[in-house]
Amino acid sequence: MLEWLENRGFEVTPCPGPTGPQYVCIGDRTGSCPLIAGADVIILDCELQSKRFLEGTAAADLLSL
Repeated sequence: MLEWLENRGFEVTPCPGPTGPQYVCIGDRTGSCPLIAGADVIILDCELQSKRFLEGTAAADLLSL
């Protein structure tokens, strides 16, 4: 998806998402995502590693940000 958007002239800022070992998103810790401020559109992939390991930030929590 990222490459498809970039090839069509969109500026894309990917987020690494919640990463191990705790799988907690910055937005979940602070209450807001720093990448959202300048974005016109946000695409959220709800298949996160935190879901697989049953810990950290859930996709539903990211969606609420």
